[in-house]
Amino acid sequence: MASANVAVRFDLARERCLKDPVFRCELLASSINMGDEHTETPPSAQLTVKLPHNEVDAFEARLIEALPNEAVGEVIVRARSTTADNVTQQVANLGRRMAQLTDYRDRLTTLTKRGDVRSAELIQIAGELSKVQSDIEQVTAQQRDMADRVSKERLTVDLGEREGSAALRPLARVWRSSLDLLIDSSADALRFLIMILPWLPIIAVGIAFVPWLWRMMRRSRAQRASA
Repeated sequence: MASANVAVRFDLARERCLKDPVFRCELLASSINMGDEHTETPPSAQLTVKLPHNEVDAFEARLIEALPNEAVGEVIVRARSTTADNVTQQVANLGRRMAQLTDYRDRLTTLTKRGDVRSAELIQIAGELSKVQSDIEQVTAQQRDMADRVSKERLTVDLGEREGSAALRPLARVWRSSLDLLIDSSADALRFLIMILPWLPIIAVGIAFVPWLWRMMRRSRAQRASA
């Protein structure tokens, strides 16, 4: 896109992810570099979001919609890449781990209900139950995170200026600094005039003396030739 629209589109996309309930979007990271005219660094931005699978295309379509100062089709997508993780084994491992912990918890709970259990044994069982419950909660959180990974896609979007903008940047920089350039050139001309002013009488005398000397030399040659 045009360099001037990088920041505008970044702000719009960020606000859409945070506030538009249609996309059920989760903003993971966002950053923007406004660029530097002096070092000719172009503006750039990046967004990382999580979206349900069926919302990715719609989010991209909204992202490249023309702004009021853009023509339709002026914004282009230059590259796409997709990576996939096979989490089947991880899901299965978590399921087995949860089944083992749940079974162990149930057996410990059954032991607490026996009438022949001594107080010391009940204390040990209670401690083990507490540990097992903590492990169950940890695995439950891991399963929840895994389900979120399965149901959503992680989307990273890089925003940058259109090709060709860099070639015009030197002209734009000169135009923006045209007044400064004019003032600097005028100052240089004035400085040169002030420096040469004391030499003007000498230069004038020299300019007048050279033709006189040339005439004298021609007259002397003519007299020698006639003699």
